[in-house]
Amino acid sequence: MTPSEQKKIKSAIVKTLKEQNIYNKAFDENLIDNLIFNLVLIADAKRDILSRGNLVNLCKEGEEPYYQINFSISIFHNAVKSVNTILKQLGLEKVKVETDVTADALQQLNEIIRR
Repeated sequence: MTPSEQKKIKSAIVKTLKEQNIYNKAFDENLIDNLIFNLVLIADAKRDILSRGNLVNLCKEGEEPYYQINFSISIFHNAVKSVNTILKQLGLEKVKVETDVTADALQQLNEIIRR
């Protein structure tokens, strides 16, 4: 996720909170920043899982393979849990955040919010 996409997502969330009259800059700014950080983690972990798979060989080339679960899987799950928690704290768990960005992260955010 590019910095411009992050900025657009942040402004869309702030706009949604302001429309609902529940925006508190002192409290919500940090939560929104953490939300965006976790969305970046989700995107990075998802990309790693898709490229390397669920199991990763920890041995060097020429050694007998030793497979372990990709660490990105736990990072992905923990980030999704954090996003859900932050959305509840912001009061957005059932609100659709609208913006003109068609990025994967925003689509993931809208899917999480609609759960």
